[in-house]
Amino acid sequence: MASGLGVADAAACWPFVLERAGRSGMSPATLEKLLRRCESGGAVCLASRRGVVIVTPRVLKPIIRLQVMLAVSDGDPGAFAAHEEDLVQVAREFGANELVFETRRRGWSRLLGKDWAFRDGLYIRSV
Repeated sequence: MASGLGVADAAACWPFVLERAGRSGMSPATLEKLLRRCESGGAVCLASRRGVVIVTPRVLKPIIRLQVMLAVSDGDPGAFAAHEEDLVQVAREFGANELVFETRRRGWSRLLGKDWAFRDGLYIRSV
């Protein structure tokens, strides 16, 4: 697994997720579904000292995507940039062609580099 992010127990990370997820715009019911998905093996919880990311593979033949379902950080600026290459490496380890996420929060276009495109409501990066 990538150096900065490691597979983590979703239930153990959940207090941090609930504390930080308010800004994500996700409902408590949606967050609960994500936890259940991790527990059932349908999603993977990754964590570092800076935050938690939940990802799930999506097969859209011939494309395989690793979709970021939730990402929360400690609130210090730069958490995404610090782990972007880790997420790309995780996507490659899953055999994905693309790393994707969607967000309701504004400003991501300014933060993401030239490797990212915005299509169909998703930020997409080839891996």
